[in-house]
Amino acid sequence: MTINDIKYTWELSHFHVVPSKNNQDNVVTKIAFSLHGEYIDENGTSFKEFWTGATLVEMDETSTFTPLDQVTQEMAEKWVEASENKKQRNVNWIKNKVLTRMQEKVTPTIVVMTPPFAQK
Repeated sequence: MTINDIKYTWELSHFHVVPSKNNQDNVVTKIAFSLHGEYIDENGTSFKEFWTGATLVEMDETSTFTPLDQVTQEMAEKWVEASENKKQRNVNWIKNKVLTRMQEKVTPTIVVMTPPFAQK
């Protein structure tokens, strides 16, 4: 299994918004997110895993302000990806974390079992 075998989707749970900044209202400054991954094996079994985080949204002088009520899912995803890709912990790092967790679900390296002497 590789990163390319997993279907990834973003869930953007909430925005941190400054009511007024640089003569603009409701400026998004931080986005809480989860990156969900789903892998379907050759038997059709679905495995799901995710990574949760939050990232800062920074506007520079060349950015065009978008009013909060006009922000789309796609736009916010691009903001998250751009912000995360500026870090050492970038989007590929997050995808690899999801992949590692997924691999553990598909082929566990440790299994929790009840001791044979435990009462049922």
